[in-house]
Amino acid sequence: MWSVLVIAGLLIQYASCQCNAQLPTPLIKYLLNESSGNTIRDYTNNKSSTIVGNPIVWSTQSPPGYYGSIYFNGDGSLFRIPMNGINTSQSYTLVTWIRPTSLKTYSTYLYSDPAVLYFQYHAGDQRFEMVVSPSYYRAKSSFVPTINTWYQMTGVFDSVSNTSSLYINGVLQSNVTAVSPVPSRFSYFVMGAAEGTPGNYGDSAIGYLGPMQGYQTAFTASQALQAYSLSMYPCSNNGICLNNGTCQCNYGYGGASCSYFTCFGVQMSNSSACSGNGACTSIDTCVCNSGYSGTNCQDYYCNGILNTNASVCSQNGVCTALNTCNCSSLYTGSNCDVFKCNYVFKSPVVQYLMNESTGNSIYDYINYQQSTLIGNSITWSILSPPGYNGSVYFNGSLSYFRIPTNNVSLIQSYTVTTWVRLGQYAQSTILYANNNTLNLQYNNGSKRFELIVGSTLYKAVSTFQPSLNTWYHLTGVFDSISGTISLYINGLIQNSNSAIPSSNLTYNYLTVGAAELANGSSVDRLLGYQGPIQIYGFAFTSNQALAAYSFTLQPCSGGGICNSNGSCSCSSGRTGSTCSYFTCSGITMNNNSVCSGRGVCSAFNSCVCDSGYSGNNCQISTCNGCVQDLELVYQQIYAHVHLGILELIVKTTPAMELWQVPIVYVVVKDLALPLINVIVMQDIMEYNASPIIVTEQCLMHLEYALVTEHALVLTNVHVVMDFMDRDVNLIIATV
Repeated sequence: MWSVLVIAGLLIQYASCQCNAQLPTPLIKYLLNESSGNTIRDYTNNKSSTIVGNPIVWSTQSPPGYYGSIYFNGDGSLFRIPMNGINTSQSYTLVTWIRPTSLKTYSTYLYSDPAVLYFQYHAGDQRFEMVVSPSYYRAKSSFVPTINTWYQMTGVFDSVSNTSSLYINGVLQSNVTAVSPVPSRFSYFVMGAAEGTPGNYGDSAIGYLGPMQGYQTAFTASQALQAYSLSMYPCSNNGICLNNGTCQCNYGYGGASCSYFTCFGVQMSNSSACSGNGACTSIDTCVCNSGYSGTNCQDYYCNGILNTNASVCSQNGVCTALNTCNCSSLYTGSNCDVFKCNYVFKSPVVQYLMNESTGNSIYDYINYQQSTLIGNSITWSILSPPGYNGSVYFNGSLSYFRIPTNNVSLIQSYTVTTWVRLGQYAQSTILYANNNTLNLQYNNGSKRFELIVGSTLYKAVSTFQPSLNTWYHLTGVFDSISGTISLYINGLIQNSNSAIPSSNLTYNYLTVGAAELANGSSVDRLLGYQGPIQIYGFAFTSNQALAAYSFTLQPCSGGGICNSNGSCSCSSGRTGSTCSYFTCSGITMNNNSVCSGRGVCSAFNSCVCDSGYSGNNCQISTCNGCVQDLELVYQQIYAHVHLGILELIVKTTPAMELWQVPIVYVVVKDLALPLINVIVMQDIMEYNASPIIVTEQCLMHLEYALVTEHALVLTNVHVVMDFMDRDVNLIIATV
């Protein structure tokens, strides 16, 4: 079947056929579709040629069925492309695409040896032409080309008929006799200019050059037409046409005619292209739908956070699809931010509740067995950790317990949990297995709780010094798979480290309240209260450590009510999804600004201030024992008010109108006292004013000294100068 096409005023007929269409395989094939860099690739021989001259100017201007081209601006830049066996004294065919942007000068598109071949635009004749040497046989186009129009030039030399033929867009333009051609002296064709000798060029091309092929055969008219309509872009120019007429597509293309892009191996029209989350717009280029990202749109977001981000799903679940969080068993909600305080925790293999209140033994509620005290009798206590009833008091004597591990191997993963309340700061063992296989203790040297595993003392240490007479929930974890130990206090991670367990455990029990040595003696006896103890035959995750503290043992951290839907309603002064945080003056304990940023919120509205600060919110600052904060100054002033005369007062920023406050007080520097006239001091005492002594270090922090006129008269000049020498500003006020 024949079809008709009109391009650039030419009437063209071509046959519909398979992609092979009886065309030979080219010896050289440049598609010029690289789009970047300074080399072009021969797709037949998989070789590259580098531009000679200025960098390549790549363009998206493309001939039909292709992508991209190279722009030559007449500056002499050119390519030398290997012939790869094409002999110009024998039959050959060269095919290329051109798009001139100027027709005022000669432009050479392909060239090889002055005595062999020109593919060019002849400015004098205003024609395209193929020139075959040695006698310059010229086959010219039959029309005047126009600028900014793509043309396919096919030049054919037939050594059998001694003819040279030029085809434009598959249509024969002229056929001339060409006898006695010679082989090229060069092993390459020149693209973009005529180069007689290396470095000596002329007639540089002005315009765009597209794909180029070379064949060691003379095309027939039918093949020249096919070269334009089919074989120049068989398989949509994106693959190889096999002998059976089917297309073998290049990387990045698919479909029967290689007409589809592929993105990472999936055709652009396939619903699963770009992971089904975007559009495949070019080879391996995905435009992702809203909520997706990544080269293949494989990444997605949950509530605005990337699925691979550690904070996704509130760190309490896995983002499995766009805005779809698969929450851990402890949390619920679209962002896994709703805590389930009614979570049912996995049962331990050993559990002592310490709630017997009488007798000398403690009971394992899992294995229904008792452990008897070694040493003196048990001192039971009504002091209880949250959610429990009772505890055992150890007074540092020889008394302690042995509790069986019930086949929980201490060289495999395990978890131990317990409550402890220190009565004194002393080296105290809480749970212990021989040879430091396991040692959960308070170290009085470091002032920290510690978990020690292995005979070489691998440690996980708490981040703070515990307070006396305060209950703490301790969770020690050994994970044999990751080779790590972790210490949690009140459900919060304190420290994790690598660890290798000891294989020297010679008995299958732990000691409670002391460390029992191999000779039977005990050391590091606990001074304090011991609450419930649990042992688990697996390593807790961080969520499970939180659960062990917050849910089963203490729903809503003892600071709220667990609702039927699993959420916590926090009591006054507590906040957080588990009510685990105190507030001080309405600010959460883990906020940097709590306690004025000068202390630690240790309980509801209870600040432990840093050194140098005081007040219920650590808002008052002191300096080496002298008053620097005005609030405290006022407290002292009003306590000593007798007369309405202001003698001398020192203040800090911000400046305040102190003279509006009735004050009778004298603030002097300690080193200034010897300089003050005796009459001055007597005068001060007559007014019943009490001096505030300001040290030299405090004076360095002062910014203003407010004095009355009367004080200036009474005060030695040297005293005033002493303030001024230290950049303390004097403010004069009348009585």
